Amino acid sequence: MWFFAWAYNQENEPQGDYPGYPGGDAIFLARAKALEGPWEVYSLDYKTGKSFWDRKQEPFYWQPVLTCQDVWYDSWHVGDPSVVYKDGRFYMAYSSMGCDEDMIPDHYEGDTDGNASCIMGAVSEDGIHWTRSEKPLIIWEKEKGYNEKAEPARYMGGHQRPSLMYEGGVWKMWYDYHGDLIGYAENAGDFMDASGWKELYNGDRPLIRAVDFDVVKIGEMYYAYGDPFLSWYGIKDETLPDYPEPSGSWNQRQITEYRSPDGINWTVTGWFRPDEGYGADQIPQVFLDHKNGRVCIFYATQRGRKFSEEYDWRWDNIRMMYKDVKLF
Repeated sequence: MWFFAWAYNQENEPQGDYPGYPGGDAIFLARAKALEGPWEVYSLDYKTGKSFWDRKQEPFYWQPVLTCQDVWYDSWHVGDPSVVYKDGRFYMAYSSMGCDEDMIPDHYEGDTDGNASCIMGAVSEDGIHWTRSEKPLIIWEKEKGYNEKAEPARYMGGHQRPSLMYEGGVWKMWYDYHGDLIGYAENAGDFMDASGWKELYNGDRPLIRAVDFDVVKIGEMYYAYGDPFLSWYGIKDETLPDYPEPSGSWNQRQITEYRSPDGINWTVTGWFRPDEGYGADQIPQVFLDHKNGRVCIFYATQRGRKFSEEYDWRWDNIRMMYKDVKLF
């Protein structure tokens, strides 16, 4: 399982003997012989320089398999990995964010042009050592230098959170853009060739209003799971508290299920309430467990007020829920 995180501390900053890593986020790798665990994370012993697999949940040692570069579209964040294993090779589409032309993150003083977001690609033979694409696979043509904070309504960039699929000889990708819209692109050729990717739904022609959209095909039907604001679909869950602080609105974003006969036309079919003690369940990633005939959703629990008096939007841990595939 590939996941992105602040591991040892917020934004993976150097701290004492912890070396830290470029940017604010990094992509890590975990493995297990069974989905229920125990899981172990690819790690590095800094004293010996040797790699090992950590079973003790010690993020101090976790070694990223992908970190940021130092370019305008890739200098602050890498994450949201979506991986397909095909013909003995791993293919990854992932979010990348840079600090745009001024190279200052948009939440830092002095920023003049916001951030720049795109979707990158990478390939690997072992899932650990990756070769990334020379340039973004998908990026808005006006992304460079555009200040999305000044003109948010016209901003059609912000491409991130890809969901990758290979079907019928064609690479397919669903992704977020504009902050709350889902786009769609295809590539019938080389996955790593940016010129082969064609955006079929983007700009003022999105598939649906949603975020964190992860797609799977079960039989002849496509299913997707995201974590939108429920109000976008006229849903009011009275069991969710209304927190007064600005960050409290995060609990109105919950995992939602969608269904489509073609991967293009989507219908909301329901939503999940958060795990007990947490403000929200978010960032769903769906996985087909062919061995046990299950549809599994990995997700992150949001802290909410579990550890503090004010709502904390940060995520606490990764969990899994599942359903018999025969019930779909």
